[in-house]
Amino acid sequence: MANERVQSIQMSSFGSQQTDSSSASVSVQMVRNPSTRVTPKLILGPFYYFLRFSTFDMSPAVIGPDRARPIRALAIFLAFFINLLMIARFFILLFDNSEKPFTQVWAKNNLLAFQVLYGFNSAMALISWTKTGFLDSFCERLMRCRQMRLKEHPPPNRTAGRVFLYGILFVLVGIWTTVTVSDAILYWRDVIGNHQQKTFDMVMVYGIDPIVYTFASIASAICILIYVIFNYIIANEFQIFNEELEEEAKQEKLINLDTLSSFNERHFELIQFLQFANLDLRKNNNNFINA
Repeated sequence: MANERVQSIQMSSFGSQQTDSSSASVSVQMVRNPSTRVTPKLILGPFYYFLRFSTFDMSPAVIGPDRARPIRALAIFLAFFINLLMIARFFILLFDNSEKPFTQVWAKNNLLAFQVLYGFNSAMALISWTKTGFLDSFCERLMRCRQMRLKEHPPPNRTAGRVFLYGILFVLVGIWTTVTVSDAILYWRDVIGNHQQKTFDMVMVYGIDPIVYTFASIASAICILIYVIFNYIIANEFQIFNEELEEEAKQEKLINLDTLSSFNERHFELIQFLQFANLDLRKNNNNFINA
């Protein structure tokens, strides 16, 4: 009887310890899980709507099977049409022989051709990122890295960053708007002064150029914003990793092999995250250099 009592006490104590350890592991897991799901809309903020309505969003939410066929066809047609206009305008500016070389108008045309080419390349990058699901994959990998944190960290103050990003968007779109308006005014002045009205030039200045320059500015601005935001997020994850590693080292917790192994796995995951992001973000530069 005494042995049976001892065994029952040991079993009950073992069961209580197992329950306590399981509850502790559950509590740790709850601490490590982020409170909110990371999505492209959450990361990009208001700039997500610029991407969504820029005609360069080819994500399943726009052209997926759940969307109506006319909407999918319209989205694909608009993206194709605007990119066709940009590449056509690039070649027209590049091979315009109406101006003498090394003149002011010749230099302006070459500069605009370069900017239009960059806008076209940015538009193709946005189409590729959204069509292949790069933005969603980036968010999933970011969630995985955040789940491996030791504790929750307050979100950084994004006021200064948003002001900077809004400044980039305002400057790029403002430059293109200024170029378009000034080009139209100067052309109208030449038409009034010389009484020479060319239909082709009128169509370009007042029909094609506003469309091309507007969408080129939006595409290049969104592309730069994604570069800045994504690289900032990756740098922030590495900074948090280094801070937590330094804190654990000061408390001499790295002697524990489990703790050291968890940091090793987390560091490997961060390296994989960095390589994945750089591989897709670098495609834009490679395509532009090859062009």
